[in-house]
Amino acid sequence: MLRAEDDLGGRAGPVASRWARRTPVMAWGRTATVRAMVKIRLDPADEYMHALEDASNFNESMYFNVYDPKAQIGGFFRLGNRANEGKAEMTTCVYLPDGRVAFMFDRPAIDSNDAFDAGGMRFDVVEPFEALTVAYDGKAIILEDPLVLADPRRAFTESPWSTVQVSSPTVMVPVAPTCCS
Repeated sequence: MLRAEDDLGGRAGPVASRWARRTPVMAWGRTATVRAMVKIRLDPADEYMHALEDASNFNESMYFNVYDPKAQIGGFFRLGNRANEGKAEMTTCVYLPDGRVAFMFDRPAIDSNDAFDAGGMRFDVVEPFEALTVAYDGKAIILEDPLVLADPRRAFTESPWSTVQVSSPTVMVPVAPTCCS
């Protein structure tokens, strides 16, 4: 969770503090330039699960892009907990070295927001903002032509299925600026 704060007594100890770009703003038929100070504070607790809120569409999710240049395998993984709806949303997409794609989407049942662990996918925080792990152990369709997903029903009924096991020892999270200068 990122917290944007004004320059008037926001939270102490921001991780990033920069001047926003000068932005032309139209007001009362005149153009003015606005320059605002924005402070952003990242808290290690933000990397972990949050308390389930009352909103019917509450969604907590993580998404990872990964690539192993040695094995020439890449992919993305997303898990979104929608505990108030009784389900998660899980997407696995692995780009294989021969050009095929292993793909799976599911809405497995969940009853809490205690962990990212549903449908064979699991994410764990090893060290906040430094290292996380990604794992998937489940089925996926194998696509010779990824464009067949334009018709998901056809893709999931006509494509061959395979078991996919992915586990990263650690996914490093690079520290990058949180806004532009």
